[in-house]
Order: sequence, then C-alpha cells, then structure tokens
Amino acid sequence: MQAPEGSNYERFKVLDMDRTSKLNQMRDLAALTLPSVLPPENWSQRDPLAQPWSSVAGSGVTQLSSRVLSALIPINDMPFFKFELSTGMGPDQETNEFLEGLSYQVYNKLITGNLRSSVFNALQQLVVTGDALMVMEDDYSFRTVRQDHYVIRRDIVGAPVEILHLDFVEDDGRTPGLQMTGSMSEFSIPGFTTLFTRCLKDEETEAWHCRTEDIDGDVVTEGTYEVSPYISLRWNQVTGEHYGRGHCEEIAGDIQTLDAYTQSMIEGLSAAGAFWMGIN
Repeated sequence: MQAPEGSNYERFKVLDMDRTSKLNQMRDLAALTLPSVLPPENWSQRDPLAQPWSSVAGSGVTQLSSRVLSALIPINDMPFFKFELSTGMGPDQETNEFLEGLSYQVYNKLITGNLRSSVFNALQQLVVTGDALMVMEDDYSFRTVRQDHYVIRRDIVGAPVEILHLDFVEDDGRTPGLQMTGSMSEFSIPGFTTLFTRCLKDEETEAWHCRTEDIDGDVVTEGTYEVSPYISLRWNQVTGEHYGRGHCEEIAGDIQTLDAYTQSMIEGLSAAGAFWMGIN
C-alpha cells in the first residue's frame, strides 16, 4: 500500500531519516541500561529484550529519575504550583484563598491520575536518550511517547514548531489497510491501527493546528489548540539541533566498559570453574 505524497506518513519518514544515527546510538545505550526505554527496531511485545551484563547503569538511571521526580512532584500532598494574577500584583485575601483552593482542586485532579508515572517514564527517557515527549489528554491524563514514535522540528532558539507522532487505536477488525509491509512495519503494533498526528505552530497566533491521518492519508481528526497539549523535553540542549543529548551519552564510555568488564569477569569465572578430566 502506497501512502500519498504530502501525507503525515510521508512527512514522518522524511524527518525520521534525519535522526537514524541518533536512534541507533540511543538504542545501544538503552540496551546497556534500561532496554525497555528504547527497544530495538521492529521490536514487538512477543520478542524478548536484551539484558545487560551489569545492572549498575540501569540502577543509576532509575535512582536519578526518582530523585528528580521527588524534586518536581514531592510526596507531601501539597500542590507543586500556585496561581497568581496576570498583572503581577498581589491578590487580596479573598482572592488569595480562592486561588489556593483552586490549586488544590487542580492538584487533586492531576495527582489521582497517571501524572507521576508518566513523568517518571519521561525522566528515564531523558536520562538515557536525552529527549521525551509528553501529551496531556482531554481528561487530564498523560502519556509519554517513545522516542522512535515521534519526530520534532525546532527553531534556532530551541522552541518546537512541528511535532509528528504516532497514535495507536485498538483494531476493531473492520479498518482497512492494517497490514504494513516493508518500511511501514516498524510503525505498526499487532492488534492496533497506526495513525499519524502532525501539529504545526502558527507563528502569528502561536496556535497549534493538528491533523490526524491514517496510513492512506485520509483525515481522521483535525483541530486547533490555543495552548499546546504537548510537552517536549530535552536533557541537554545543543543550539541548532532538533534533539537533545542524554546523561548516558556523556558517560557512554564508562557504561560500555563496565558492561564489557562484567561480561568478561562472569565468563572468566565460568571458565575457571569448569572441571575437565583427562585420560592418558
């Protein structure tokens, strides 16, 4: 099945080719730390993930993510944000009490959902790969998009101007064009229909126009956001680059050396523990 030119799928492939080397490098780092953060290409849930020889690097990623999560969203039943007047002036007592009550209502709505788990997943992706994309749904639930499931384009300052990501809708058995072959298979999940959502930022109004298409280029949904529901994060920003650099990339040599050393030590102990009998 050939997707029409100019479709979201074709645009996704164009932007995806510009980061092939980065994805391969990040997959290697994920395999040495937390393989589930960025699985191998064309991986499915039925396939096992490679297990590193050493768990020290993976434990470090988890601990660092947990510490950052505790700083961002403390476990003290207190809102980690507050509302203020747009004028910058201090509110009177009645208005201040109203804003405090409103902050608690919003906090309770967010914290009872999956905000904490989504942020933790995003932090793990940031530490390992350097990039993370979070999406806030209409019901104030959140989801973290895996790095190989979205592409992004930024301006010279680093602000996102184009986001294109994959959406997966459970297959009802009646949607045509589900079987993907060749290069399309890497964007498919068994039992789900793959949709391509593209969001462009209007430079004048700063609104985001989003359109979701299927693999054939047919429009599924289309609309405009005055406030973007996307949160695109980077661990380290490099001027002029669309994607960030992760913490694991900075210490990639140590991680690779530790894994290789652990492997050689385990295999050496196994060889030394073997008992061979010889007969003259």
